[in-house]
Amino acid sequence: GLGLRGLQDALYKLNINSPTVWERIADQPNFGQFPTYWSKKENVVLFTQGIHPLTRSDLFQVSLKGNKVHPLIETPGWDLDARLSPDGRWLSYALEAKDGSHVYVRPYNREGKPIKVSLKNGRGPVWNKLGDKLWYSASGEDGLYEIKMSEGQPVSKPVKKFSGAEGMFNDIWTQSYDISPSGKWYNFLPGPKPPQGRIEVVTNWFSELNRAIPLRR
Repeated sequence: GLGLRGLQDALYKLNINSPTVWERIADQPNFGQFPTYWSKKENVVLFTQGIHPLTRSDLFQVSLKGNKVHPLIETPGWDLDARLSPDGRWLSYALEAKDGSHVYVRPYNREGKPIKVSLKNGRGPVWNKLGDKLWYSASGEDGLYEIKMSEGQPVSKPVKKFSGAEGMFNDIWTQSYDISPSGKWYNFLPGPKPPQGRIEVVTNWFSELNRAIPLRR
């Protein structure tokens, strides 16, 4: 299993059969590390690292054979939510910049330009088990959207499949939802409920004030 441990969030590997032995798999003493995807096919863990002084957060991968760390995405903005397609050929991720957050797809471990697949806003891309659909959340648009994909390219416009993304727990480092392998179930972590405010109107409040604090004459 994977986990975060210590005051400085960092990646460790834990043998389920020996749960007391923690092995550090990505050595970085200065920045937090947050896993976003574990690929059995590629035998790598994708993770977000930050906060960096110049590039905020960036995306990396660490091989579970030899614990070698390799950078994936490093831009001046917030690079987040890295996931691989089931065939291991395409990398999806989110980039938060001044004009909002967007979801991109690009070739994994080979040359190729990133393609923006979200509409106005997008976070947390998730592939279905066949790799022909990609979901993402859009809090500003209040919903989960689905895109049909082929060879890393969108072949349809995003379609809203679920409303209620505004109620999701908003955390920049971790995923707040997931999709079942069948694509029929959405699981998400709800955010805190907004406080219920109440307004009371008091009439003739001078009379109430005089009873509470009589005027001295």
